Amino acid sequence: MKKSVVCCAVSWVILAILVMGLHNYAHHHVAQRELVMENPAVSLIVDGDGKLALQWEIVDYATSYRIYRTNEAGGWELLKAVSGDDNAYALPEGSSTDRTYAVRACNVSVIGTTLSGYSKAAIGGT
Repeated sequence: MKKSVVCCAVSWVILAILVMGLHNYAHHHVAQRELVMENPAVSLIVDGDGKLALQWEIVDYATSYRIYRTNEAGGWELLKAVSGDDNAYALPEGSSTDRTYAVRACNVSVIGTTLSGYSKAAIGGT
């Protein structure tokens, strides 16, 4: 009776070690895989009323998109983050073509956050 209890306990310990080892192996190899996000092709659209909007092509693996414009210091300021299902954004009232606008594809996962480069918008095309 004692021998079977010891064998059972040892079996559970060995099983636990194997499962933990498999988990660590899988986590290590998934974490090593880098996701490379493509830059979305972006256009700046001006409608008949002079309102501005950004439009872009959907990027594989994007969970969201981040919309930026240049600030007075020449750096980028975040305007809005939108869903990965969106491919357009109406710029705020008073936005001007004097500023540069950009979109970045973003993927957020358990591994971390991956961003594409800044895709600058050009009027009527990329």
